Amino acid sequence: MMQKNRCHPSLSVLVGLLISAGLAGCDQKKDAANPASSANALALPLTTGSAAPVVPAPPVASLPSAPRPRIARVENQTDNYAYIDRAYEMSGAIGQAPPDYGFDFDGVSPWAWQSAHGDVQLAEPIDGGYRYYYYQPGATEPYLVRDPQYAYGFADGQLVAVYDDEGHLLQPEQIDQRIDDAGRYLARAAALYEASRQSERRSVNAANWAEQRTALDAARSRWEAEQSQQQAWRAYHAQHQAEEQAYWLGERDQREQSARSFDDWSSRGFGGPPPRPVGYAGDDNRNNGQAPARQSAGQNGVVRGDTPDQTSQPLVGFGRRDNGPQQNQTPDQAHTPGAPGVADQQTQARAAADAAARAQQQKAQADAARAQQQAQADAARAERLSQATSQARQSAGAPQTQTLPAKPTMAPDKASQTETKKANDDARRHDGASEKPPAQ
Repeated sequence: MMQKNRCHPSLSVLVGLLISAGLAGCDQKKDAANPASSANALALPLTTGSAAPVVPAPPVASLPSAPRPRIARVENQTDNYAYIDRAYEMSGAIGQAPPDYGFDFDGVSPWAWQSAHGDVQLAEPIDGGYRYYYYQPGATEPYLVRDPQYAYGFADGQLVAVYDDEGHLLQPEQIDQRIDDAGRYLARAAALYEASRQSERRSVNAANWAEQRTALDAARSRWEAEQSQQQAWRAYHAQHQAEEQAYWLGERDQREQSARSFDDWSSRGFGGPPPRPVGYAGDDNRNNGQAPARQSAGQNGVVRGDTPDQTSQPLVGFGRRDNGPQQNQTPDQAHTPGAPGVADQQTQARAAADAAARAQQQKAQADAARAQQQAQADAARAERLSQATSQARQSAGAPQTQTLPAKPTMAPDKASQTETKKANDDARRHDGASEKPPAQ
């Protein structure tokens, strides 16, 4: 169940800016001391046999009454879709991979998936589908609970956002109408998480998974449709897509392989031994326990909670992921500044991951710049070629001009020559007479 521990500030530094506004922080207890919380010891092979009847969990209205959570808001409005988008990314990374294990709770048999980083998704059957609970690494309270009608975003036990079945973000006055259901879900989520750690884990029946995976696929498809209809969600997703893809890359590959192995085993009628699950004990060292750092989902986003008397409590905003699972640390190691090299190793790991991310981003920018320059050069060459071709065609089609020789002068005939001579003689006589001096 939910506990508020007064953890030392050094834990927040050591844990590595896990995620805040309910996705991390000192207000959520860690189960690091529990040996069973190691990701490599969780998953169990599927079992064969006839499919067992699916017992649905109670609808939200039938769950026990619970305290109404404080209503909060994200100061940076661009982070309104941070909660649902993060769960959406985890669901996509898991894909069609079978659950890691099942457990019993309140007469229901929920399923669990845990990532190599420690993120947890729980799913329990209800009438009309499944109800999903999403937890950050080491958190005992969810950051998102989703049923077929609504999804509820939480921050340190406070209700931050509610989304309807089309992905719309509900307005404050509408959120107040869902607060009782949010309280019931928050209490059940804490109890479910506790049971997932304390109850005996069971192998999931392969026949049951084969029958029910369609319902989970349909839920993911609805999420994709909801995102495509919401511009604000699409904008947030595009802004943080690179860091989310980097964070889930190794997990997605492992889960896709697990799904393919199950399909192959299913096609053989579940003959032979079941495929090894993701995170099989002693076999899976995904990322060697290291997760890439995730950038902050908001810029100094602050969540402020409102109660009926209008008091407020500032919290750190929706922040970055932890830099790797912390389940193998003991509480003494987490709290003791002198633990050999732990803080330095965490700091160095975060710095290395950040440097790698920056280098990758710079390389991508440089590649994009070179590609743009090449495209511009190609366009200029194409333009010059087009102009040269056009000029050649114009020259080939122009009319040809020819310089003709001057028209030859025809020789005068004999009569003309006689007349010309007589005219010349008359002119000379006339000139001579005009030049004779006058008489004295």
